[in-house]
Amino acid sequence: MNIKKIFWGSLAIVGFASCEPIEEVGPDLCPSDDFSFNANDLKLFKVGRISETSLVGNGDVLPLDSMGLHIQSNLGVVLNWKVTITNGYLKKRFSGNDSLIDILWYGQADYFDGTNLSLSEGVTNIELDIICQDLITKTITIEGNQSFKNVSSDFGLLIRDWDQNGKYPVRGESYTFFDGAPFFTGLADPQFNVFDYFDETPSQSGGKYLQVESASASDPLWYFGDYGIDIPDFEAFLSSNNLDSLYVNVLVSREGSISNVPANFGFRDTVPSPNAGAYLVNENINWTGWKLLSYKFSDFKNSKTDLPLSDITLIKEFLLNFGASPNLANATGIKYDMVLFTVGKPLYE
Repeated sequence: MNIKKIFWGSLAIVGFASCEPIEEVGPDLCPSDDFSFNANDLKLFKVGRISETSLVGNGDVLPLDSMGLHIQSNLGVVLNWKVTITNGYLKKRFSGNDSLIDILWYGQADYFDGTNLSLSEGVTNIELDIICQDLITKTITIEGNQSFKNVSSDFGLLIRDWDQNGKYPVRGESYTFFDGAPFFTGLADPQFNVFDYFDETPSQSGGKYLQVESASASDPLWYFGDYGIDIPDFEAFLSSNNLDSLYVNVLVSREGSISNVPANFGFRDTVPSPNAGAYLVNENINWTGWKLLSYKFSDFKNSKTDLPLSDITLIKEFLLNFGASPNLANATGIKYDMVLFTVGKPLYE
């Protein structure tokens, strides 16, 4: 038996078998010759919480301060596609491999640049790139900055931004008892307690924000108090109740140069039970200025049992704690703005 003949013969068979599918797979990535798709098939709509109106492009205005964009198309066949929304400086990209394009966009870019929660005002291009096809482009004009006060339940729910927006807004420009009652521990000195709305160092959301300050009456403390925002039946205004698909997004900053200040927030369960209490996350503030924090609902853990939140119906309040971390402290000072729940993914990935 000629071993060399067998060896080279086997390679030829393997080579032929491995090459043949490539000739089939390559062309199949592209649509067939009778595929037809043009700019008129790319549908754009202005979308809010309960309303949707047509927006054809070619310079039409999108009032981003009160609406968003819904992009829809039926390709008819499964294809690779990519949608890019750009103003030349910031971009938001979506992609898929299916026959339907169904995108909700409320102004956010691919990443948070630390300054802009949404693309700036001006001309913005919506580009659809379908494999093996010419690029399709539509142009709109953005006006205003996104406030997230009128978003679809498929996108999320603004809880509060301290500018009288959101499902559970504040009543005015300064704190009143109608907005909920903050609690300060009896170990704090009342003359140093601050709980009010300010605009001296605004967040990227703009306008007013909540500022809380407190100081110990004697020894350093871990806990200075808390504040609960009543959010009854909030889950009815979201399209999902999957705790792994819901996110809390909130802007946080510490006050001045006060150290040992944590972002310590979450949910309060006010239903009487052995494990009733708070479901919290804690992040020590080691940054300067405002930062956007995002957590899954399932990331929040019970302060007594350390078990993760498992039932959305347990949530009665959105809870803000005033405390110290990683060390005990004689004083605390923290600022919050724009509590936004989102569906499917955080505001920025």
